[in-house]
Amino acid sequence: MKLMSALARIELDALSDPDRTCADAVKDLEHVSTLQEDGIGGAFDKSLRIKSTVDALEGQAQEQPSWKMLAAVINSEYRLWKLNAETPLRHNPFLSHWVEAIQRLERVGTTTQHGQLTALDISAEDISATRLEMIKGMLGSKDPNIFATATPKQLYDARHRTTSFHVQPYVRMLEEEGIYEPSPVTDLPKFTHHDSDDTPRKTTFQEWKQDLLRHLSSDPAAACQDLTHLPIALPALDFLTTLLTDDTLAKHDIESAPLVTSYIQHALRLVEHMGQPPGPSTETPCQTEIGIEMDTDMLDHGREAQSRAIRLLLLFIRNLIRKGLMGMDVLYFEIQEICVRYMWIKEVRDFRSWIEEGKAMDEGG
Repeated sequence: MKLMSALARIELDALSDPDRTCADAVKDLEHVSTLQEDGIGGAFDKSLRIKSTVDALEGQAQEQPSWKMLAAVINSEYRLWKLNAETPLRHNPFLSHWVEAIQRLERVGTTTQHGQLTALDISAEDISATRLEMIKGMLGSKDPNIFATATPKQLYDARHRTTSFHVQPYVRMLEEEGIYEPSPVTDLPKFTHHDSDDTPRKTTFQEWKQDLLRHLSSDPAAACQDLTHLPIALPALDFLTTLLTDDTLAKHDIESAPLVTSYIQHALRLVEHMGQPPGPSTETPCQTEIGIEMDTDMLDHGREAQSRAIRLLLLFIRNLIRKGLMGMDVLYFEIQEICVRYMWIKEVRDFRSWIEEGKAMDEGG
């Protein structure tokens, strides 16, 4: 992939000053950025593009190390972190990116004290070591603004401090969330003196998905019941989208439209429940247990919890429409309910404008 397909030249230049702080570089970039993915899913789309940039820069830094390249790598990584800093690490969609970077950079020996220097007195190994220490620091810190006031050169100067860091707990998180297949060691339940041999081990998300796929053949009614009662969580929505995209449901003679509308109606009941004050008389709508630990924010009550859930739901609906998996006419009543009841949420207003623009284009065409 060419680097310019991931990041425009003017944007790359804004990130390439090794003497400006990370926060200032990112602030400068916001004024010139061509990344206009605002609105529904905007931060995620932008993050994907930045991740592609980091991947491209990593390869280029090996061939053409320079101070500007160091700054571009560090500032891009910092920007990706900042965009997703409010997401709990366990549910952060880019945790695997950082874990794999640590494993890869440690494996190639980035702790070497001296790499082959270029005419600019910086080596590819130096850039890798600086990035490695930065990622360790970000994952190990609870401060979302860590490194905001640091410059790439300052981080370079601290590249050989070799932070004490164990990546395995983060690998375990990814296994528990079903992102990675459980390893033979971590797949075993950990017993304490309080546990007995019949203590059930919690099903992982990966195991739940495999069971669901089997049930689509052996017990499709039960599988559909599970799918229509999924929680409002990104892994669940991604999985449901995949089932629609690869025609898995169609192969089992399951109509996608009734299933999707049933799920959205279930999700809207969950959102409505979030708007009620918590109490013993408030009965939570049932949800399918899919082997992930739900973010406590999604279990809260109040407008902020509703807003977070609606944003995820709109991202799901928008993806269905964009990919041609579901027409707006099929989801008409669900979309209307969201746009009327939750118009106070900015992303809902943005979504309504997007829908209306699409209708206008269809009528004009």
